[in-house]
Amino acid sequence: MKLFITVFAAILVAAAPCRAQDTDPVVAFRSVVSALPKRGVFASDKSKSYDISDVAFDVKRTNSLVNPTVGLIAFTITFEVPGYDHRHPYPYSTRNRLEFAWINNRWVFTHIRDDETGKDFTNLGGGSDILDADPMRAFLAPYLQPQAKGGAQ
Repeated sequence: MKLFITVFAAILVAAAPCRAQDTDPVVAFRSVVSALPKRGVFASDKSKSYDISDVAFDVKRTNSLVNPTVGLIAFTITFEVPGYDHRHPYPYSTRNRLEFAWINNRWVFTHIRDDETGKDFTNLGGGSDILDADPMRAFLAPYLQPQAKGGAQ
C-alpha cells in the first residue's frame, strides 16, 4: 500500500503543470509592468491628468537578506503646469520609479522615487498625489502588503 501511495504521489507531481509566474520573479514582473496604466489623475485635483510614457523595467538581485530580489519600473510622467499668466500652460515631465520586493513568491510595492535623484516620496505630497488616485491606486492594490491587524507590535 505504501508503494502504491508513493508511486501515485510521484505521478501527480510529475503531471502537475509548471506555474512559472508563481516562482519566477521575472515572468511575474512582466505581467505587473504590462498592467501599468498609461494615464492617471492627481488625487489633489481629479480634473488634472498626467500621461505615463518611456516605461522601462528591471529585476535585480541584491545583497539584502530581507529583500534579495527587487523589481523596478521607471517611467516618465508628463502633465501641464500653468504658465506665468495662467493662460498658456506648458508641459512638465518628471522621471519616476516604482519599486517592488519579491516576497513569498509575489511582488509587493515598496516605494515611489524620483528616478534621477533616488529621493523617496512615497509618503510625501507628490507620492500620495500620484498613488492615491485611480487608475494608479487600482494598479497597485494587488501589490500592497496587508496591514497587520491590531496595530504594530
